[in-house]
Amino acid sequence: MNNQTSFSQTSSTVVMFIVTFFLMLFFATILQQIGAPALLLAFIMLILVVGLYFYCGLVTRTVRFGEFTRSGRAANPFFVGMALASGTISASIFVLLPGETYSGGVDFLATFHGMLLGLALMTVMFAAPISRSKEETIPALLFGRSTNKLFTFFTLCIVIASSLFLLIVQLRLLEDVVIGFFPIAKGSEIPFVIAVLVICLILGGMTAMTLSRILVFPVLLFAIFAPLIWISIEATGNPFPHISFGTGAQEAIKEIDREMLSLNLASQEEIFDITSEGTKYDTFNYITTLLCIAFGMAAMPHLLQHFTIVRKGSDSRRAGLWAFGFVFLILSAIPAIALFTKLDIYTSLLGLQISKLESAAGWLFVLSGGGSIPLIKICEEFVSNMQEVMQACEQSSDYFIALKDIQLNKKLLTLAFVTLHELPLLLAVMIATGALLAIMSTADGLIFAIANTTTQDGYHRLINPKAPKLRRLFIFRFVLVLLAGLAILIGRNKSYELGFLFDLSFVLLASSLFPALVVRLWIKNSIDGIICFGMFCGTFVSMTLIYITAIGPDFIPLTGDETVIMLPGVTETVLPISNGIFGLVVNFISMAFAYLAMRLYSHSFIKEAENAGL
Repeated sequence: MNNQTSFSQTSSTVVMFIVTFFLMLFFATILQQIGAPALLLAFIMLILVVGLYFYCGLVTRTVRFGEFTRSGRAANPFFVGMALASGTISASIFVLLPGETYSGGVDFLATFHGMLLGLALMTVMFAAPISRSKEETIPALLFGRSTNKLFTFFTLCIVIASSLFLLIVQLRLLEDVVIGFFPIAKGSEIPFVIAVLVICLILGGMTAMTLSRILVFPVLLFAIFAPLIWISIEATGNPFPHISFGTGAQEAIKEIDREMLSLNLASQEEIFDITSEGTKYDTFNYITTLLCIAFGMAAMPHLLQHFTIVRKGSDSRRAGLWAFGFVFLILSAIPAIALFTKLDIYTSLLGLQISKLESAAGWLFVLSGGGSIPLIKICEEFVSNMQEVMQACEQSSDYFIALKDIQLNKKLLTLAFVTLHELPLLLAVMIATGALLAIMSTADGLIFAIANTTTQDGYHRLINPKAPKLRRLFIFRFVLVLLAGLAILIGRNKSYELGFLFDLSFVLLASSLFPALVVRLWIKNSIDGIICFGMFCGTFVSMTLIYITAIGPDFIPLTGDETVIMLPGVTETVLPISNGIFGLVVNFISMAFAYLAMRLYSHSFIKEAENAGL
């Protein structure tokens, strides 16, 4: 299939899907106007999501192994950029980052800039060499020419472990997204979503995954910008949230802050401006966190695999540039969600008498305790009626709500901010749909990357190098089914600490794969043994530090028995994610020393041979 035909087919499919999407929105809007319940609107959106993935699987189905693992269907840089952006906008960005922005001040910029820098590094350093390579997995790219199977096995383990950690994070957030929005029985969220994803992947493989991510991106854009533009116009009269949250919302919040201080409704310590200095990171941890996220993201297998379907290095860089622009567009809107939410909390709750809560802010009880999503605490309690408010605050009905009395569940801020602003019900369903698709468009890539490296490197290269392609295709699909079962099991286990798993994945990638890819792709005649030695040293150092600072003797993360590592004059506490930089530095240094040692040994060996007259 030539590139022009590929572009034509993909663009036609995208246009057809966008038209279908807006027709379904129009139909849902009519139903909302005649009083249809939220469950019916959510059911329509769920049909759209399931139909999207089933369509992508059916239209790209194949029995050819080459098409299954590396197709040129979406070889156009613009569409590959859309797919790459959809894979990047995970639940961590769509669901968690707005809450972190709300509560963390400028701390959120570490994630913001880290992800953009990671996309830039991926595009500049890795996109073209990967697209020119004939290899389809990270282990094959690093050690495809090596006869040492241990090198491949070690890299395979790193790819699988880092992908599994991120997959658990996505699946753990599914319940919060699905419950209260979609007609799926409680406890069936993960099996349902995994079944849809795996069926799509089994049918069409890489082509199905790429096409589904292309179609998901317009929905993600609409889901996040439709309510934001609406709120921006209502709050400031400006339809551009990127501008209005700074020129309108931020100034209004500062004015309310000054008024609260004068009325003793808040203290100076309680007021926390989004532009103020964060409380989570000092300078050292801020910089190392930013760099670890950047280096880890640049080496993510489930993102790098998109460059294998682009034929030319220049096209792969264009794809990365498009992805950078798309991701920046969404990331730069995240502060608007946080600021508009804070402004609405300020204007609707602060200074309100308890006796007037039910009449003036009845939505509070839906978002606090009366609904399925507990977002707001009043006086440190989730409340569902006036009696519970009185008990929680232990005040008379004449008491005025102060800033210290209001707490938000930052993990659920994105899902509830439409309801908080009392926007049409359909927009709330759209936000939930966007969050669901953000999870699915990341989870499918992680599952495919694990299955691909397991089949290509684990089975074909390590166990049965002579296996025919038809058998490898069967093994690939069988592994996808096994991964579906594994994902369901690990997703139901709620003992994992999501922040720790997120940090652990980036630490592992930054300390092991990133330096190895830099050396392999940018240094000619690099030596396999030296690269693997550096990977081992970097991984060992970073994982040892993670154990010391974040796990401890009880092998349970963040329980208080961990050791605090200090760097006098630099930082009082080295955060877990910062350990990735130590591993990365050790990785590069180990490779440099190993190379020098090899050169010295070779030189001395030649001298001895010359002295012996050989």
